[in-house]
Amino acid sequence: HVTNHDITADGFYSNFINEETAVNEVDYIEPTPASGRFYMWFIGENVIEYNVNLVASKYSTLGAAEVSFLDFYKPNTSFQILSLDSSEIASGISLIDKNNIPRIASTEADANSKFGLSMEATNNGWLTSGKTNFYTTEPSLGGTTYYEGENSNVVPTMLFYLYHSKNISLTQDLGTVRISIMSITKINALSNEVKRLVVNVNMSTAMFQTVEYEGAMTPGDKYELFASTDTNITTKSKFSAYYSIYASNTNLYPTGYHRVLSSTYVLPVGTKITMLDFGEGTPQYYYHVINQTDYNNALAEYNLENECSYAFSLFTRMGSKSNNSNYDDAAKNQVYYDGTNSFEEFIFIVDFSDTTITQNQLDKKLVIVLRDANDEDIKSVLGIQHSQLTYNLYANSDAQLDVTITPSDNPLYIGYSDIFDTVIDYESTTLNGVTITDTQYFDYKLGAQIYIKNSQGNVISGTDLTGTYFMVDNTIYYPDINGYTHIKLANKVGNTEKWLIFNTDNSTLASGSYTFYVEIFASPDGIYYSNATPSLSTVPITIISSVYGLNPVIDDDSVIFSSNNDKDLEFTITYTSLLNDPNIRIAMYRRKYDLVYDTNYELVDLQDYVDQQLFGTSNTNEYLLVDDPNPTNDFVIAMDDELLTGTYRLAFRLYDNDTMIGEIIRYIIIR
Repeated sequence: HVTNHDITADGFYSNFINEETAVNEVDYIEPTPASGRFYMWFIGENVIEYNVNLVASKYSTLGAAEVSFLDFYKPNTSFQILSLDSSEIASGISLIDKNNIPRIASTEADANSKFGLSMEATNNGWLTSGKTNFYTTEPSLGGTTYYEGENSNVVPTMLFYLYHSKNISLTQDLGTVRISIMSITKINALSNEVKRLVVNVNMSTAMFQTVEYEGAMTPGDKYELFASTDTNITTKSKFSAYYSIYASNTNLYPTGYHRVLSSTYVLPVGTKITMLDFGEGTPQYYYHVINQTDYNNALAEYNLENECSYAFSLFTRMGSKSNNSNYDDAAKNQVYYDGTNSFEEFIFIVDFSDTTITQNQLDKKLVIVLRDANDEDIKSVLGIQHSQLTYNLYANSDAQLDVTITPSDNPLYIGYSDIFDTVIDYESTTLNGVTITDTQYFDYKLGAQIYIKNSQGNVISGTDLTGTYFMVDNTIYYPDINGYTHIKLANKVGNTEKWLIFNTDNSTLASGSYTFYVEIFASPDGIYYSNATPSLSTVPITIISSVYGLNPVIDDDSVIFSSNNDKDLEFTITYTSLLNDPNIRIAMYRRKYDLVYDTNYELVDLQDYVDQQLFGTSNTNEYLLVDDPNPTNDFVIAMDDELLTGTYRLAFRLYDNDTMIGEIIRYIIIR
């Protein structure tokens, strides 16, 4: 994007129908916003609409929904968030920053009128991890506004959240807001297909009389409210579980009440559990690693009850220097009850990366339970949400990265660019139609390391690569001094197709056979390796230093002729390429002299200027010099003894069969 671009001086305009007057008007086309990666000028497209319903209540997870964009399944389809229309939101309702919405509002009026709305990329179909926030004030958008799509046919999904305080006291319709989005489907390095869509978010509030925990579960680690998604993960992965309970005008905590995690699976030794406690607003972090004693106790309980429990008192507060740093139910009960209302909120991150699980563990549940002093269950998760708190572990199902590189040109002539179509497969295991998620890659970015070896197997140094660079998504990357180029391909690991443009405009590489090494890896920054072994693809490329591999050199005595000629035209053509059916042809042009300063040339018949028979081609006044040329080709053409004066341009043309590859121009003068 050009800074301060004046679209009225450098842009496009077209016809538009005024929606109020139905009059056809001429107006400028507004391009994509400045936050977009490049200019897109578009008009007249049909708009596809989606609807999502979000309900605010004391059960916050009802205000979260996953939306599948079924019309946008094509590979490499990205979303550019354009704007928010909040004109149909209910009077008195405002959308503000979610971080400014307390879990318990100071007044019911605030709880009933102030909300937060956001949209977040899921793990399905996206290479961007981010969240977009929407406001009824300007600017109406915040956070991520461009979501890069995966190179897969997976239907992309987005999560929508309606943030609110727990102490809502009204059932009301909050109105509808409309999110305008542009989809951009990458066709190749230069072209895109564009569509428009609108997401209508219908918002309301509801009141419930029940007092139970709500719950949600999803793969990976989460640190704030999230929606439930299918949790089918590898035995080296992690998942997050969310639990919350709210009761107005009620003390849920008589003496001796305490909390446990109830599990239908005996967690193996080495399972790491992180607990986030939001009871005091700012989260407090606790952790516990399952040891052999924990495992033995849980196994004994499971053999009796077909389930086992893990007391919150097992968890140690992170960073605490106190001798009494474990979670204390009695002390926390006094925090969670403020004298009027009771409120708890937790997130548990369960990590199996250090365990030795060797078999699939299916249909396992993890729920929170509030128990009394006699260890009897008092409160647990809503029955309708139990199915959402189920996870499956799959052994020997780790995801793999694989890469395939296809060059656009081989050989590559110096001065031109080669486009490497780079297809990266993030190969997740699928079993009986179930895709198994490997969360080891969730926090990683996708990167590439590229280097070039010559025919002797030596890496070309950065000095020898001076004048070359790679370009990806309009960003230029130069080789470092040792010849290695590091490129961050995506902010998230997934199925990807990228076009790596290798530019040689100012290169001094010598002609020869080279091999391009492209290593794809996942790492925290997407620039340098992690401990994982990268996926390697090699591409042999022949580089030809002269343009088109064709270099005609005219003998010094053959540059200038007299009109009464007495010598031949002598020249040498050096040639290098790997064309299947190469041939070299020649044509001649004479400068026009209609005007004194005319610099145009017109095609003439070379046969009229020579004293020997030339071999014509299918093109007018074009003649064949040699089929299947050698690296060095010497020519002597007998010229006529009478020649027309002027400046002439000789066009030496390289063909592959009948397809012209390019031409080199040389000049002679007849005086």
